[in-house]
Amino acid sequence: MEISFIVPSYQGRPKLPRILEAIAQQVISCSQDAWEVVIVLDGSTDGSQEWLAGSSYPRIPHLQVIEQENQGRAATRNRGANAAQGELLIFFDDDMRPLPECTQVHMEHHQKNPGSILVGSQLEDPQRISQDIHHFRAYLSNKWTQEISPSQEKVRIPEQKPYITAANFSLSKTLFKQLGQFDERLKDAEDFDLAIRATAQSVPIYFDPQAQAWHDELVSAAYMVKRWRQYAQSHQTLKTLKPEQMEAFLVRSAPQPSLVKKILYNIMAHRLWVNMIDGWNLFRVFPQSIRFRIYDVIITGLSTYYPERPL
Repeated sequence: MEISFIVPSYQGRPKLPRILEAIAQQVISCSQDAWEVVIVLDGSTDGSQEWLAGSSYPRIPHLQVIEQENQGRAATRNRGANAAQGELLIFFDDDMRPLPECTQVHMEHHQKNPGSILVGSQLEDPQRISQDIHHFRAYLSNKWTQEISPSQEKVRIPEQKPYITAANFSLSKTLFKQLGQFDERLKDAEDFDLAIRATAQSVPIYFDPQAQAWHDELVSAAYMVKRWRQYAQSHQTLKTLKPEQMEAFLVRSAPQPSLVKKILYNIMAHRLWVNMIDGWNLFRVFPQSIRFRIYDVIITGLSTYYPERPL
């Protein structure tokens, strides 16, 4: 067995057909007997197990389904990696749809760069997004990709800014164990923590936008605020658990805004504006560049500077 796809899932019954179909369509330069899919159901109660038991995927001849009590993403991914028979681990979240060439990009990278980590892209499929907040999320994803790789070619992630997204990345099983796997004490940002530990051990991390996967999670503004709040809280947890590690990579709190920006955040960081974005979006009368700045101020204000305010 050469490759193991690790797919953690919690209440992901509607998503599982898409990720399995996307994996079945991968163009892989090895025989079908050389790869497997490991799905770990993290306490799902939505019929995922029953659906998997009754489904047939002849193009996925080796499918492991593991059930466990809910333990969180870190423990779920570790469980899948420990059960994997392949030496190359490729992690996809259950709301991802890797494009057909994605796996081959991961494979070829590790053939040329053993002992490294490859991170792929996670972008929003323009054919599936409809609401303006979806376009804003896609804009942020594309902006980050352009900043890290303006030429759309593979680049090495700077050691000063370690980064991994567990939604689409790969490494050898040997290296994953060497790094100590994901820290199961963390309920979020476990991939960022792994990136820091890898960088501290001089393990190179690469980003290749050609290892492309669509991110099928269609978000709302309220969801983005909650998610960014969770991520900020996870960084605080990391600072408590590993202060020296976080200090070494200059991971500090958000800078205090200027007086003008503080007033602006104070005005815009309210549930009213979030509801407006997610409902009858009156901001649509403005040009996109202005709308997206407004969305950024609202979401940043509520998630970073006024996280105690209700949604």
